[in-house]
Amino acid sequence: MNLGNKIKRLRKMKNLSQEELADILNVPPHVVDNWEQNIALPTTGEVVEMSKLFNCSTDYLLKTGDHIRFNGTVASSNVSTPNPASKKISLIIEIIATIISFIITLAIFITMIVQFDIFNKYGGISVPLPMILILCGFGLVFIASLIVVIVRLVKKVKKSLK
Repeated sequence: MNLGNKIKRLRKMKNLSQEELADILNVPPHVVDNWEQNIALPTTGEVVEMSKLFNCSTDYLLKTGDHIRFNGTVASSNVSTPNPASKKISLIIEIIATIISFIITLAIFITMIVQFDIFNKYGGISVPLPMILILCGFGLVFIASLIVVIVRLVKKVKKSLK
């Protein structure tokens, strides 16, 4: 694989347009296009900057071959980006796992309330104060963790819809 193809593939793996890469490297956009079409070659400084940006060695960029070296690890050139269907499946799995963990946590909380029989049949509290404080603390932790999970899922859903 030649330098132009490597630049194009690495740019696409980073989800960068030619214009964005040109802005990062402080060159006009047509220069990046010329590199990718093997019409022109980048300067040594530009190759060094691209190796930093793409997290690969300058050797990989300059030598012919189709293996990328990322931080000492060799990866094949047929590295694929995840398709949208697999992203949706992983999001659905995460949502299901969150719901299951919510149900389990709620069941534990209800079991603790029933087990300690907080309220007697006359409506008064029949459990010592320290136990009530423990249950309240657990309830607060439960509510806080629920809020964190919901916020996280909302962010993921919004990100996946973009």
